[in-house]
Amino acid sequence: MPSPSPRTKKDRVLKLFQDSKRVGDCIIPPNRPGPRGYVYINYQYTHYRAHRLVWEVINGEISEDDLILHRCDNRVCINPKHLYLGDAMENTTDMMEKCRGANQYQRGYGWNIGGDNRGHRTR
Repeated sequence: MPSPSPRTKKDRVLKLFQDSKRVGDCIIPPNRPGPRGYVYINYQYTHYRAHRLVWEVINGEISEDDLILHRCDNRVCINPKHLYLGDAMENTTDMMEKCRGANQYQRGYGWNIGGDNRGHRTR
């Protein structure tokens, strides 16, 4: 007989941790990542990104504008020690400092700003 569905968000997160495995310092849920690389879970007919639900249960509600960022840069990780609250600017800064993502300047595309402060197309 299947186990009853979790009654609270905290119960859902506890179940998620029970079903997860450790890979290094990261905690990886068994759910398959979605197209953008995040793990989604359902709770009371609502689709949540797993790391956001974990953050919310541990630290309190977050606004839709807030982002939960990963120190480990592993989108599927739900380890609370790897998660921190941020915004779009912090996320972009983190991405650029770590040279990750589809950064057009890493690949030699985009605009170079010359001494005359006018952009010149590189390709």
